[in-house]
Amino acid sequence: MKHFIQFITFIFIISSTFTSYSQLIPQQDKNGKWGYKKEGSKKFKIAPSFENAYLFSNNIAPVKTNQGFQLIDEKGNLLTKQAYDFIGWQDKIQGQEALLFVNDLIGVNINGKWGIINSQLEQIIPIEFDSIKLLNKQYLIAKKGNWGIYTTSGKAIFPHALNRVISVINNKVIALKNRAFGVIEANGNIDKGFIYSELDRKNNTLKTYTAFELFNASENNGFVVYGDSITKAAEDLVWLQRKGDWALVSIPKKENITGFQFKMITSFKNNYAIIKKNNLYGLINKVGEEILKPIYTEIFTDSIGIIRAKKGTTTAWDFFNRQVILIDANKYPEWLSSAFSNGLYLAQKGGNYGYIDRSLNEIIPFKYQHATDFSNGFAIVKSGGFSGAINPHGGWVISPVVDSLAVLSSAAFMFFDRGYWGTMGTDGIEYFVSDLTTTSQKFEEGLLINNEGKLGYINQWGRPILEPIYDDIQPYNEDYLLVQKEGFQFYATKHSTEIPQEKNCAVWSINQPLSENFIAVQYQNQAGFIDYLCRLRISVRYEAVQSFSENLAAIKIAGKWGYIDSEERLIIQPRYQTVSAFQNGYAVVQKNNLYGIIDKSGETILPFEYDAINRTENRHWLLRKGSDLGILSKDFQSIIFPKYTSLQDNSSNTVIVEKAGKFGIDNLNGVHIRFQEYDLIKHWQKSIYLFTTPPQTTILN
Repeated sequence: MKHFIQFITFIFIISSTFTSYSQLIPQQDKNGKWGYKKEGSKKFKIAPSFENAYLFSNNIAPVKTNQGFQLIDEKGNLLTKQAYDFIGWQDKIQGQEALLFVNDLIGVNINGKWGIINSQLEQIIPIEFDSIKLLNKQYLIAKKGNWGIYTTSGKAIFPHALNRVISVINNKVIALKNRAFGVIEANGNIDKGFIYSELDRKNNTLKTYTAFELFNASENNGFVVYGDSITKAAEDLVWLQRKGDWALVSIPKKENITGFQFKMITSFKNNYAIIKKNNLYGLINKVGEEILKPIYTEIFTDSIGIIRAKKGTTTAWDFFNRQVILIDANKYPEWLSSAFSNGLYLAQKGGNYGYIDRSLNEIIPFKYQHATDFSNGFAIVKSGGFSGAINPHGGWVISPVVDSLAVLSSAAFMFFDRGYWGTMGTDGIEYFVSDLTTTSQKFEEGLLINNEGKLGYINQWGRPILEPIYDDIQPYNEDYLLVQKEGFQFYATKHSTEIPQEKNCAVWSINQPLSENFIAVQYQNQAGFIDYLCRLRISVRYEAVQSFSENLAAIKIAGKWGYIDSEERLIIQPRYQTVSAFQNGYAVVQKNNLYGIIDKSGETILPFEYDAINRTENRHWLLRKGSDLGILSKDFQSIIFPKYTSLQDNSSNTVIVEKAGKFGIDNLNGVHIRFQEYDLIKHWQKSIYLFTTPPQTTILN
């Protein structure tokens, strides 16, 4: 009743302005029925027979009968053959009801759905919309899922894709779509795209979101998305955020594929991502489909891709496999290791340990008191209070006879038993047994042993290499250790017990560390090479030498540098001012104060024209002439001649270049992909670059 009293009040106020005024006034009789009297008359012109009655407009008035709302003429005749649940307009944006007839149209409602008829009672818009609101004499909006825009003559001018319609300014509709404002012209064309984050009605302006351009340099095309922030979701997918809500954007499709509906997101793993919607969690796939509806209070994924989801306050979990198919919860263990090795996961069930595959099938029974993940093809398990080692089929490699056991390598174990420790092979034969004062720790794929502060080494095969008599042992490379004893430092191999004699090493002055089994040394102002046992391998007869690299070492003769091989054969004649070590078959050398590149035969690959040449992380060649930079591809087929202030090499055969404080993108062959006109360019992934433009303000026309 309150709703209709407001309606009557509003009609009284505006009927003189927008409708043809009628002398018939609705009145109620002593029985509570409504009819119509002429203004100032005591007699009913239209007999009181209605449940309610409202003012006339265009010589027509809505009344409420016992069947619903209908229309009558000034003689009281029913004009509508059917009754409606409601007749009129409702403009929730203005917070009050609007005119009965506008441009000869009126809204009608049946079973919660809205449509429009005219004063001739012809249907203009079908009764199928969730809501219809009047904007002004020209426009109305109708909701069917989303809002669409129509003229008051019933013509559709914009599809049902709007979240909200804000207002009409200068015959243009301002609307909200996907958390962004936009402007639509009277003909339905978009005047200003839906890229604006703020509408300032006082100053009549719109402010854009930050513009993010995702540009594919390899295809030389891109597209722009607008939002508050952007983050990687997966290859070819990004998450875009507006006003705290996230949407998934496809780079190949160049479109938002989900809409802004998620409050929380994760990056994709196993082809799905966790999302939060209405304070509940679910999963979506890479095409934006909800593969697990957001109806869960908690969701977790484990190392094998099993999804655990829980509803409400229940303690029960639903379990899904990688294909998001519900699986038997009884198959899931009480505890699961994060490691996957030899096709198996360590798990616990019923208090015992065993091993399962990716499908949760039991492979090795849950029968062990304790167990470890598989490593180097073995797992350590405890049975009957003792430790042993099993293979991936569950067979014993080392029977459970010692207190504790650890995998050292694919051929050796470390054992602990009755206070002693040692190493043994996979056949159970002991290689080393400690005394009570010797301890050990994992070190360089083997063991560092300590006896009252003195160090030794056992290699990964369990074999003792260095007895515990040394002050310090440090890793050097995959084959050697750096060892020190009483000020004497030397190299020791991990594979042999042979060590150098201090008196043999004292002869040499070491210039550079061990490289490719050679150590560069100096003796009486001459240089050469020794091995790790301090035995002379290449004559000490050069002015200077550099370490071996790719089986070549630089040597200096008569003030010029050349290269020899490990057999001391002269491979490249000494003719350079400075040289570098060979990498991937090439070396940077200097001649006549300029740098070039040679190969292992000494042939000049890049002429001596540059002030500096360096290698980039992607193995291309960074060139400098004066203060200008350029780049040469690693295969020497493409070049950008030095002309830039800075240059960033990326992994997609494209580079970010800078000149005069502005950035652009070039191919390695020097072709401009984007000219130097940007304040900032970020390499996003592979051949994708990200251009960011701050929010801009525009004035509404």
